[in-house]
Amino acid sequence: MTSTSKSSLFLRRHSSYGIANFSLESSSQLTKCSSRRSISVGANRKYVLKRKQYENDASVPTMKKGYHGHSIHAINYTQSRRMNLGQIFGVISKDPWERFDPKKQQLVKMEDVAGMKEAKVEVMEFVDFLKNQAKYTTLGARLPKGALLLGPPGCGKTLLAKAVANEAQVPFYFAAGSDFVEMIGGLGARRVRNLFKKAREDAPCIVFLDELDALAAKRAGGGGGGGFPENGEAEQTLNQLLTELDGMTSSEGVMVLASTNRQDTLDQAILRPGRFDRQITVTLPTLSERVEIFNVYLKKLKLENPYESYAESLAEYTSGFTGADISNFCNEAALNAGSHNHEFISDKNFWYAIERVKFGLKKRSGSVQQMEKRKFAYHEAGHAIVAWQLEHTAPLLRISIVVYSKSIGSAWHADRDIYLATSEYLLDSMCLGLAGRVAEQQVFNQVSSHGAEDLQKVTKIAKDRVEKYGMNENIGFISFQQDYIERPYSKQLAREMDREMKAEISTCYKRVESIISENRDKLDLVAEELLKKESLTYKDIEQLIGPPKFEKDLPEQTTVFSEKFVKANAA
Repeated sequence: MTSTSKSSLFLRRHSSYGIANFSLESSSQLTKCSSRRSISVGANRKYVLKRKQYENDASVPTMKKGYHGHSIHAINYTQSRRMNLGQIFGVISKDPWERFDPKKQQLVKMEDVAGMKEAKVEVMEFVDFLKNQAKYTTLGARLPKGALLLGPPGCGKTLLAKAVANEAQVPFYFAAGSDFVEMIGGLGARRVRNLFKKAREDAPCIVFLDELDALAAKRAGGGGGGGFPENGEAEQTLNQLLTELDGMTSSEGVMVLASTNRQDTLDQAILRPGRFDRQITVTLPTLSERVEIFNVYLKKLKLENPYESYAESLAEYTSGFTGADISNFCNEAALNAGSHNHEFISDKNFWYAIERVKFGLKKRSGSVQQMEKRKFAYHEAGHAIVAWQLEHTAPLLRISIVVYSKSIGSAWHADRDIYLATSEYLLDSMCLGLAGRVAEQQVFNQVSSHGAEDLQKVTKIAKDRVEKYGMNENIGFISFQQDYIERPYSKQLAREMDREMKAEISTCYKRVESIISENRDKLDLVAEELLKKESLTYKDIEQLIGPPKFEKDLPEQTTVFSEKFVKANAA
């Protein structure tokens, strides 16, 4: 090798024997070198070794035979490595955000955002801030610099931010928090500076940072554990964001919106007023809001009946669904209709979608033994009988022993939007959860693992009653948050709370035993009918054992919809 050589390169011979690396001592000599070792080929010259197909080309210098006797040839090329590295770093340093202009591009309209009534009222104030700034500044008011949208995934936080930009008719910059976190030192901070520099030039405008927790997690030493390592690249990027939000540089006319579903992981410095002045909570949609969301998505589908006839019933059966869940649900119904070559989407397709999203695919193979099936039937019948006798439980809509990929058997209730949970409601909910286990014990004199999920819910309710809600007479009116790292009470109090939790569950268990014993004939009727039909609706149960002991509000349209599905499934 010459000492004056400047550039280096791997020379590889491609053959059926693999890749071999060689060192080049002259233009006519090759010797084998160790694997993955670079070689010097002159001040500014590089060679790529090719196979024998170039041996007839007089312009190609021929080398001696190399590894396994194959002829090797070198081709001179002049592409600069520095240029390649420049291209690579050009791609890496490219600004990742997207810019939307409502005056030129069609964005989401506020009327297209269903539900979120309270959140929409709050964000519309920001629209007024951008449109009529003078109305507030003449009074001496300081306009909010930003708002943080909080809530579970899929509730429409990003959709709401886009609608705000469209209503205000100002440019909209969209970026994800992870776009600013890089391994290369200073790159994330540079991206933050460039984003806000561009936004100030484009003011008034809106900057939206999605998944803010990826960018603004707690720094080392900030308390609460976790966070970024001290003096790391991520911490440097966060410091730059804090400076841009409330630093010496003026950002007037730039409204910053951000969203996250992990508020507990955010650094406290970014939550203070002057950076994100307001926190807007986007909650799971209520029953009326789910009806609105269904109306938006059902309008786009080709339905057998008018979309209004489906929205209320579907909203009853989809308690706990987010806007994204409802969108996916409607799409599943359309896909099912298409797979069966239907011209329209019917009740049966919607019921398939409900089952598909909640419980998974229906298992069609007859793998369940008859004895196990009887246990499933009595377990679900136990839930139905106890729900029929309790006052403070939600109305029962349907029970089933159909085997799904996610669960075996199900009992569906018309869950209402409850903001205050009374002690009676929680105790009745515990009794309802224990009903299946008690029915198995009384009928078969043994219990199975089928009620494990029910027991988890019962345990959580009992723990909340004792430890969080202060509803236990012996423990008293105390409350402890349950996300603690170190237990904030003594071992003696912990033992007492455990004892009271077990006592409450035991009391509910005995209460359910009494209900099941008194209604054993009704339990047998429901279980046997369930074995025949696999699914029973509210009206089916009412015809078997009479109306519930306590009258409960249940929309007629919901029961009719359920009846249509059961008949369609039976057909």
